[in-house]
Amino acid sequence: MDPQYASLPKTICEWCFFIITILATFNCLKRPDWNFAFGLLSYFMLKAMGEDSVKNMLIILNIGLLIFDIIWVFVLGSVWHGKPTHDKIIWEGFSGLHNFIITLSVIIIVIRIIAIIFLFLFSKREEQFMRNKTRR
Repeated sequence: MDPQYASLPKTICEWCFFIITILATFNCLKRPDWNFAFGLLSYFMLKAMGEDSVKNMLIILNIGLLIFDIIWVFVLGSVWHGKPTHDKIIWEGFSGLHNFIITLSVIIIVIRIIAIIFLFLFSKREEQFMRNKTRR
């Protein structure tokens, strides 16, 4: 198997976490976004990855963050698109920013799903490699 092809899922995951970190930087305009910190953490954990426990921890961490992000989008999305009881003019002034943050959050969710899929692929490919190596 070509070594470049074997590391493709890991490279895609690294790029996904890097992009999540960049997008989360913009989300911090209006949202205290944990994706910035966890995007960096996931990126560096993936760079230093070697043990199966780290891979599993990374998968579990990102599934948990995916659940939190989905809940956040539904809860705050409904609040931000609701009708305010007072300060209507100020609230409407933030509607563009609210839409921008919700859109970025949905994009982060999609990228995280892609990262989780490729984490599974990377983990399976490593397992196959180790099985083939021990057979020799």
